[in-house]
Amino acid sequence: QYELIELPEYASLGCTRRQVNKETACNISHPCESRSSTLLYAVVTARIFALASLQRSLMERAGIFVGVNKTSQLPILNAAVGGAIRMAEWARAQSIPDSHIRLITDADGQTVTVAQIKSAIDDFAKLRTIEQLIIYYAGHGMYTNGSEFWLLSGAPTDPDEAINVAHSQDSARIGVFEHVVFVSDACRTAAVGRQFQDIRGSNIFKNPARPARPERSVDLFFACGFDSASIETANPSQPGNWESIYTDT
Repeated sequence: QYELIELPEYASLGCTRRQVNKETACNISHPCESRSSTLLYAVVTARIFALASLQRSLMERAGIFVGVNKTSQLPILNAAVGGAIRMAEWARAQSIPDSHIRLITDADGQTVTVAQIKSAIDDFAKLRTIEQLIIYYAGHGMYTNGSEFWLLSGAPTDPDEAINVAHSQDSARIGVFEHVVFVSDACRTAAVGRQFQDIRGSNIFKNPARPARPERSVDLFFACGFDSASIETANPSQPGNWESIYTDT
């Protein structure tokens, strides 16, 4: 048996992270989220994942782990890529095979695109055996136009190079995967400025001819509260090593 906990589904959220002890200015303003609040979100997320351990062990699962440190003119992050890497390692520890894991990051100057994420989802959908799909994102996030957006390498210059979380979760409910889990280690603050407010983003799931009945299960886990910032911090014992409080907790 396992305990199923329903979390409130927020219509949207996101922005840039606030770096502890090294605040950087950005053109998306937000109040700083407290460390304790972020820790609380992390502990709750970990608890829910632990409660469903038996269910997950019986499922065929896959995971897509996205980390974007650099998005346009926004401050360069330090822990997003590392967070995606550690989450991919976590997936392996959960007995998810390497063939069912996709790690997509902008490490070494690479570009992260919507097309890469769509392609990974399509590959898993074609198998017709994946019951649970985990989609993890670490990077800059924001809220505008009634949705949360995860900003990829080309945003905001290309208004489509962001993940529209609201549209994506709606499509996930009628798609091929029985259970889709979105995990967001990104800010959830309001967009400021025309360029960011004009972002529309992309739906990363296909639009099926016949919607699934009954609707699929979708869960969303966030690093912080609405209109708040996700936090990354330097590790004082390891100079140059940054950690995301939510992901690492």
